[in-house]
Amino acid sequence: MDQQTTTTDPAIDLRPQAVTAVRQAQTDRPDNPKLWAVKLLRGATGCYLGDGARAVEWAIAHLAAMRLDEHRVPTTQGWRYEFPNGHDASVINDPHRLFRFEILSDALNAPGGQVVGLTSEQVEAKLHTIAALPAN
Repeated sequence: MDQQTTTTDPAIDLRPQAVTAVRQAQTDRPDNPKLWAVKLLRGATGCYLGDGARAVEWAIAHLAAMRLDEHRVPTTQGWRYEFPNGHDASVINDPHRLFRFEILSDALNAPGGQVVGLTSEQVEAKLHTIAALPAN
């Protein structure tokens, strides 16, 4: 048998390919994208079924977390984001700078869990990072 199709190199991270496979499967087979994504991933990488299934499960959860609007709850001060991994973050307008924001979250590696003076793009990037963290 071909070595490529019978083993998975543990040094290879299947997650980027799994995200691509899930996106393709959601378009090609919306009735059963998970099964189709595993098939696409195995065809592209030659990974084991179990490895492919775990990578696809991760990709599905990752893509769900990336849809920030689904996790946003308006508050009187700004917005609160509550993610499926158990992490959350609050975003408010920076009172000292126009068109800038503050983000507060225990998941941030910052003093007091607060980062100030961020553009909307920077806030979005921080929220994606928090959403992709492992469950707490």
